[in-house]
Amino acid sequence: MTGPTPTAHPDQRTYPRRHDARPRVLVETADRALRISDFRFLVDAGFDVAICAGPGHNDELCPLLRGEECELVSKADVVLHELDSDLQIAAAIKTAYPNLPVLVQRPRRQDGPPIPVPEGCTPLDMPCSLSSQLDAIRRVCPRPPSSSPRDDRLHGPAPILAG
Repeated sequence: MTGPTPTAHPDQRTYPRRHDARPRVLVETADRALRISDFRFLVDAGFDVAICAGPGHNDELCPLLRGEECELVSKADVVLHELDSDLQIAAAIKTAYPNLPVLVQRPRRQDGPPIPVPEGCTPLDMPCSLSSQLDAIRRVCPRPPSSSPRDDRLHGPAPILAG
């Protein structure tokens, strides 16, 4: 399978091709605002990021739910999942890739027990800050994020900081 040419767009559906070995995070969310903020924050924190907005209302569009390989998942070091409320996709990821860390965002309940997550997944109670998300990703990621400089050809110029 091949994906589109890598870009720095927040709807990126493949990982950038790099020479350094940045760990890869797949962010699965249908919320465009989260895709934009998560993408930029994680790239700046030293990760390569791909985005999956999910299959929408048609489960047949998800290769994992069809029993097929998903290239984005197979190349990920960590999955940050916030797609389906019944968690079929998160469970399918853990079945196909049992050693892959999957963080499942779940809303907090006012009362009663927490919403369960699929076996083997790590719950991430929402709402939480981007820095809390990053801490959770760093805890489960098998490789540390890159400390190498950003590649501005992929992500645009670095901001100029006044001094």
